[in-house]
Amino acid sequence: MSRIKGRAPAARRPAPETAITLRLSPRRLIGSAALLVALVGGGAGAWRWSQRPPEPPRVDLSGAQVAVRGKVDAALAAIARDPGAASAWGELGMVYQAHDFDAQAADCYVQAAALAPLAPRWPYLRALTLAEADPAAALVAMEQAKAIGAEGLAVDWHEGNLLTELGRPADAAAAFNRGLAHQSNSAPLLAGKGRLALQKGDVKQAITTLEQAVRADANWAESYALLAQAYGRAGRDDDSARIAELARAMQKQEQIGLADPVFLAVVERGVSVRWLVRRGQIAMQANRVDEADKLFRQAIAADPATAAGYVGLGVTMQNRGDLAGAIGQYRLALEQEPENVEAMANLGLALARDQKAADGATILEEALRVAPGHLGASINLALIRLDQGQGDAALRIADSALSLQPTNTQLLETRAKAFDLLGQPDAAQEAWKALGSLAPSDPNAVAQQAAAAMAAGRHADAVALLRRGLATFPESALIQGTLAWELATAPDASQRSGTEAVALARAVAAGMPGSAQSQDLLAAALAETGDWPAAAAAAEAALAALPAGDPIAPQIQARLDLYRQRRPFRQPDGVADGR
Repeated sequence: MSRIKGRAPAARRPAPETAITLRLSPRRLIGSAALLVALVGGGAGAWRWSQRPPEPPRVDLSGAQVAVRGKVDAALAAIARDPGAASAWGELGMVYQAHDFDAQAADCYVQAAALAPLAPRWPYLRALTLAEADPAAALVAMEQAKAIGAEGLAVDWHEGNLLTELGRPADAAAAFNRGLAHQSNSAPLLAGKGRLALQKGDVKQAITTLEQAVRADANWAESYALLAQAYGRAGRDDDSARIAELARAMQKQEQIGLADPVFLAVVERGVSVRWLVRRGQIAMQANRVDEADKLFRQAIAADPATAAGYVGLGVTMQNRGDLAGAIGQYRLALEQEPENVEAMANLGLALARDQKAADGATILEEALRVAPGHLGASINLALIRLDQGQGDAALRIADSALSLQPTNTQLLETRAKAFDLLGQPDAAQEAWKALGSLAPSDPNAVAQQAAAAMAAGRHADAVALLRRGLATFPESALIQGTLAWELATAPDASQRSGTEAVALARAVAAGMPGSAQSQDLLAAALAETGDWPAAAAAAEAALAALPAGDPIAPQIQARLDLYRQRRPFRQPDGVADGR
């Protein structure tokens, strides 16, 4: 319990200026809001301004990495310069905590709290360092932090875990429920409630809660482990075995962490291999690719056997368009850990994008053997089958994974695309509707539902859907672009509006400078207004932006030929997009 072990979105609630505020905006992962915190003075080891400060605790660094020794030495030197600074004691505590010297970190936090009695940061972090060794003392520290303003999703989660450990299920449930009142789909909190239901013997409630946790976050391993137990107690042995396999595979992977900016400050001080990888993952989630690349390379240099470092570096390379380099890194990860499911899932898709779809599919099938129902491997294999024109296979894969993740929007989208590929527009439309109803906050679901209506020739329905979507998501480039395309190219003149299409297309192009897709869209919109020179110029810019051999080049060239003939592009009836 002393480590943040997963991700969970969160929502804000008002808090005092000096409070921990951990209810943050959703995904993807660690929040960025700063927290002002520290421990109420008093207790063992506390000292007052009039007293001589104690010597800071020391640790044996004889076997530590050079970078770790450097961080500790720098933090000790800061205390020597100013022993009355709470920040210096807190810094040493965070450096110790980041490198698993929890007992020494806890002592440092006591001193920081004595010097800054109105900041909840230090008792909160002290509670995390004590959680495994002394949950009762950890709970006292957490209560001290709460008394001076600490609140939030991570506070509720840790408190619930501590109360569970101390055999106080009613109080633990109250803590988890406080968090769920602010973020109802937090997988860690739901898993906590599921564990309580299992302990109580309420297997039916445990299954319901833990299935909800799995739907909330497909990457939270604890949910699967507990759900496997619940299925086993319910006599569902096949389901239990299947989920247990997935849990074992996922538990091998490093999980990023609950949204917790206080603990993020600890993570940022970690320079061991474990924390270099973790920091790289956080940077990658925040799209700080250069920083992530540097951190993963540092981790690999420190320990060439770290599979997670190779996986992370492969992701940064793939994001930069270095597909060959990414494939090499994923293979290196698998040399270290042959059943690393994350590496297999990424490698399979990378091979498919490198024109080696058969090899990619083989890797992904192996990943699903190791971890049946793994979300990333399932989605990537389904995408390959869609690209290969195998709608039936894609549908089977999506349906199988949906048995674990029945509301996952990516799987539902894959399912709808499979129906499109199979030439079943009515089934596709229903699938897009199901996606839209389950993901009202997902503009992609709206755009795809509209695309299905366009494919079925229901252009009026598509325009109506997109206008409603634009009212809900006015900044969504996806909805803006889809609506602009329909307004510019719909077969039915009553659904077209060149002026509005141009305005929308220009907004999209402003956010995607130099993009071939945005220039192609703008060209079609300009053609609808009769501005043939500008339409041709935009189409020429689109072609110039494409890499050599891009498969959509002939389609854009055909549209350019139309504009040069002073003719607009029109979607054929029943075809949503000629691009």
